Parts: sequence; structure tokens; C-alpha cells
Amino acid sequence: MTGIWLVALAVIAIALPCQAQDAELVDSYLSIIDEIEARDGAYGADLSEPLLGLATALNARGQFADAIPMFKRGVHLARINDGLYSASQLPHLEGEIAAHIGVGNYAEADERYRYLYRVQKRTLGNTDAYTRALLDHADWDFRAYQLGLDDDPYARLLRMQKRYDQALANISQNEQANAESLLAPMRGLLRTRYLIANYDGEAMRQTLYADEFTRQQRLREFEMNQLRNYEYGRDLILHMYKLQQALVEHQGYDAATPAQSLARLGDWHLYHGKRFAALEAYNAALAELAALDDAQQQTARLFAEPVALPSIDGLLALPQRLDSTTGDVMIEFSVSSRGQVYDIERIDDNKAFDRTASSLTRQLRKTRFRPRFADGQPVETTDIVYAYDIQ
Repeated sequence: MTGIWLVALAVIAIALPCQAQDAELVDSYLSIIDEIEARDGAYGADLSEPLLGLATALNARGQFADAIPMFKRGVHLARINDGLYSASQLPHLEGEIAAHIGVGNYAEADERYRYLYRVQKRTLGNTDAYTRALLDHADWDFRAYQLGLDDDPYARLLRMQKRYDQALANISQNEQANAESLLAPMRGLLRTRYLIANYDGEAMRQTLYADEFTRQQRLREFEMNQLRNYEYGRDLILHMYKLQQALVEHQGYDAATPAQSLARLGDWHLYHGKRFAALEAYNAALAELAALDDAQQQTARLFAEPVALPSIDGLLALPQRLDSTTGDVMIEFSVSSRGQVYDIERIDDNKAFDRTASSLTRQLRKTRFRPRFADGQPVETTDIVYAYDIQ
């Protein structure tokens, strides 16, 4: 019976305009559910598909709060009919998480992500699907860290690191894997390494733990990870550079990409106060760019102006600024040839934004920059203006 109904729903989806289509689908799914419940009871095995369809349709309409109990019921039915860790739960769990995020219930989404991981770990095995799940969980951990969901944020960073490491190991074991597939978890790991490098040790020491043994264990783990983090990050970027070289040579990859990794290597050195190592990496990047047909354009992209560090996908040192030099808050400053900020001055007079301007100024003062390069040498840059509109 369910199959016939699903064919009918497909016909509705084709025949109706989008808005009417959504409403009609919801009503049709409700009719299917009523019919199955009348025939098989509240726990009928055939309820899973229409419940998922109904909840997914509600999500598509933005009715996330209405969708959540439908997804929850689908999970419950899958556990009853197929087992506690059945794969049939997965689409219901994924939809429920999306609905929780849709209503801004991030703590509940986080809890369901943890349960989803346990189910995936038991059902997916060492498959490409499990590797994709690891990357998805690591990306969520990054978002959860930014949202401040944890009493112990450092534990979140360690979990994120572990999941990217697991994904990387899984991909490396796959004989069909290519260099491009390896780069995705590496980018996530580099982002994690920056967060670990920047983590406040005092905050770690003040974190509350259940007992003194756990506290001491976590502190030792923290200190060892901090000591090794610089080398881990350096080796990771070098590995990315070599993979990108291979891609350029064998697959027609963007020829400027390896040089960008060398610039990122310089950034990593400079972020850790290793200026001479940074200059060596920057010069290597400049040398590679000089050999390209569009050398001037590619060099300007990386070195024509100072760049706040870190500057990688998803992780910026400073809030996104305006392209123009006018805004609600405007801050003028200079960057030395060593990448240090000096002569910071607020140049707007919008008193309503004093608090935000003070926060931006403090943040800017603590930021290290990749300096501008001219004629192959790092040079100071004066009279830089960063402008922000405050919402």
C-alpha cells in the first residue's frame, strides 16, 4: 500500500506549483499515516517512510518545530522495528538535527549529533559514507566550538582533531583515493591546529573537572599537545604542498595553489613568532609565483597588502570588513615589515559604536599580519583603513 501512495505523491509533486505542492504533500503524508495507523497500529513498520516524507516536507516549508516530533517518532519506530542501532534511523536523525538547527536549538542538535555518530559508527563500517560522516561531525564540532556550547571547549577541539585524523586515515587507506580527497580533512586539521595554538592555557587550568586525577590528566594532555602543535601544523602544510604539486603535475590543477600553501607555511611560522622561517617560506612562494605566466597577478593576490593571520577558510583573525574605507566604525593603522600592528587610531566619530570600536581595536592590536612584499622584500604599510558597518 505504501508504494502506491508514494507513486501518487510523486505525481502531485510534478503537477502542482511549488507552494501548493508543499501543502498538498503534507496533507497527503498525513492521510497515508492515518491509513497505516488504522491498519497496523501506532508502531507499524510501514510508517517510517511517510513519517520521514512528512517531516522532510515540513522542514522544506520552514516548519522546523513541527518537523521535530515527526523525526523523533521516526527514530523511535526504527529502533523498535529494526534495532537500537539500525541504519534506518539515519535519515530521521539527520533531518531532526537540521530542524533543531533551523529553530536555533543548537544544544539539542549537538546532543543528537552525538547519538547520530554512535549509530553511524556501528552501521556504516569503514566506508566512504563513514568518512563523509566523520568530516560532517568535525565540521559541526567547529561550529559548536564557535557557538560556545561546551563547559570544556578544549575537549571539543580534541574531538574535532580526532575526527579529521580518522577521516584522513580512512581516505589514505583507500587505494582509489586521490590527492584532492586528502586535502579536505587536511584543511580542517589546519583550522583545528590554529584553534589549538590560540587556546588560552589559563582558561584550561580553570576548567572544572569531576576529580583531581581527571584534571591533572587533561592538563598533561593539553601541555603535550601545545608543545607538539607547531610541528604538527608545519608538517601538515608541507604535506598539503606536496599533494598540490602532484595535482598540478598530473591533473592540471591551478599552478598557483602550491605557492599559496608555501605562503600559508610562512603564515604558520610567523604566527608562532618564527620570523626567519616565515621569510624563507614566503620567498619560496614568491619564487614559484615568479615562474607562472600570470606571475604579477598571482603575486599581488598573496603579497600586495598585509593579511591578518590566521587567514584560512572558515577561520579569520578579524571580523569581515567592508570593501570601502567608510563605515560606522573606521580604524586606521600601520603594519611593520615584521607583521606587527602599530599607530592604531579610530577615525570615525560615531559615539553609538564606542564599545564595538574598542573591541575591534583591542582585537586588531593583538593580530599578527603577513606583511606586504615589494621587490621580493617585506615592507611596512601605513595608513591602512578598516571600515565596518555595525548591524
